[in-house]
Amino acid sequence: MLARGISKPVIVVTQHTHFSEGHLSISSIEELDSKLYRYFPTIYRGAVLVDLANDTWHERLLQKAKEAFREF
Repeated sequence: MLARGISKPVIVVTQHTHFSEGHLSISSIEELDSKLYRYFPTIYRGAVLVDLANDTWHERLLQKAKEAFREF
């Protein structure tokens, strides 16, 4: 996000629960959330785990978006 000059609020929406690239490995959405809050405190607004078996994630995404963009 820093390399791309992103300055607007960011919400990560994903179906993945594990992430890895090279030597970096993240084993849960909670760990991803924690790391992104730590490294991007001014723009990161949270993560939403998508579960296509139900629609509950829609409401979490809408709530995070409302909170993230309230400041604009």
